[in-house]
Amino acid sequence: MASKTSSTSGSLIELVLIVAVALGLALGIQAFLVKPYRIPSESMVPTLVKGQRVLVNRIGERFGPPDVGDIVVFHPPTGAEDGGGTCGATPPQGEVCNEPTPQKATVNFIKPLNSTLANVPRLATSD
Repeated sequence: MASKTSSTSGSLIELVLIVAVALGLALGIQAFLVKPYRIPSESMVPTLVKGQRVLVNRIGERFGPPDVGDIVVFHPPTGAEDGGGTCGATPPQGEVCNEPTPQKATVNFIKPLNSTLANVPRLATSD
C-alpha cells in the first residue's frame, strides 16, 4: 500500500514539474525570441486579414535593419492610436504635426515596411 501512495505522489510531483517547466519555457520564448500578435484591423489587407495571428521575431532587429516587405511591430507616439491629432509641439496653423509626443502609446501598431529606412525623409539641419 505504501508503494502505491508514493507512486501517486511521485506522479503528481512529476506532473507539476512538467507543467512548471513548460510554462517557464513558453514565457521565456515569448519574452526573448518570438511573440504572437493578432491583426487588429483591416489596415493590412490583402497581406493579412483582421483577426489573423502572426509570430514576430524579437531578435531579428539585433542582427540588421528590417527589409522592405517586413512587418514591424512598434509603439506609436501617444495620440496616434486614436487619431486625435496629439502633437509634441503646436504646429503652425494649417500644417501637420512634425514632432511626435515624447510618450509612447500602450497599444501596438503592426505595419508593413513599404520603403527602405534610407529612403525615409528626415529633417535637414543647417549649421
